[in-house]
Parts: sequence; structure tokens; C-alpha cells
Amino acid sequence: MLNTILTSLSIGAMIVAAQSLWKQAISKAGENFNLDYIFSKKFFSFILSPYLLGGLIIYALATLLYFFALSKYPYSIVQTIVVSSSLIFTFASAHLLFHESITPKQILGLVILLLGVWLIVNK
Repeated sequence: MLNTILTSLSIGAMIVAAQSLWKQAISKAGENFNLDYIFSKKFFSFILSPYLLGGLIIYALATLLYFFALSKYPYSIVQTIVVSSSLIFTFASAHLLFHESITPKQILGLVILLLGVWLIVNK
């Protein structure tokens, strides 16, 4: 069970790391992401951004690890841990990297989420 949990947590962390890099790429672009931007010359530098490319590589690796996890462990456990850990890692990333505030209500929601995950994982 520990391997299932650690593998699933790794997948969740990798997904959030990739998405955080994409958020950074979009922030660095300094533009509203719209149709005009997509057809501008600036879009090509965005596509070649190390943040965007790094996020794609990490996301691809997370997907491969997810395939491995699905081949070895119960889907209900893997998916529960991946999704819930992604939410927790997202809040941590938002706060630490993007300086977003976290409200007490959101913290309570995360605690309830963790309780639900614990109930599911410990059948």
C-alpha cells in the first residue's frame, strides 16, 4: 500500500509542477492569451519557453508513471490519491510560488479532503 501511495503522490506532485511551469510561462509572456496572441510572432517564443517545454516533459513523465500505477494498483486508490494530492499541491504551489493567499475556509476544505482520502484508502 505504501508503494501505491508514494507513486500516486509523485504523480500528483509532477502534474502540479508541470502546471505551475505553464502558469509561469503564461505569466512571463505578459500577454492576455487570446487569438491575436496565438497568431503573433510572440507566440513562437512562448512555445519555445523553457517553462512551457519543461512542463510538457514533466507532464509526459507523470503520464507514464500514471500508466505504470494503473497497471499495478487499484484504480480507485490511485485516482483518489492523485486527484486529492494534486489539489493539496496546487494550494501549496499557489501560495509559495504565486503568492496567492489561502483562506481558513480553504484550509478547512483541504482537511476535510484529507479525511475523505484517508477513509477511502483505509477500507
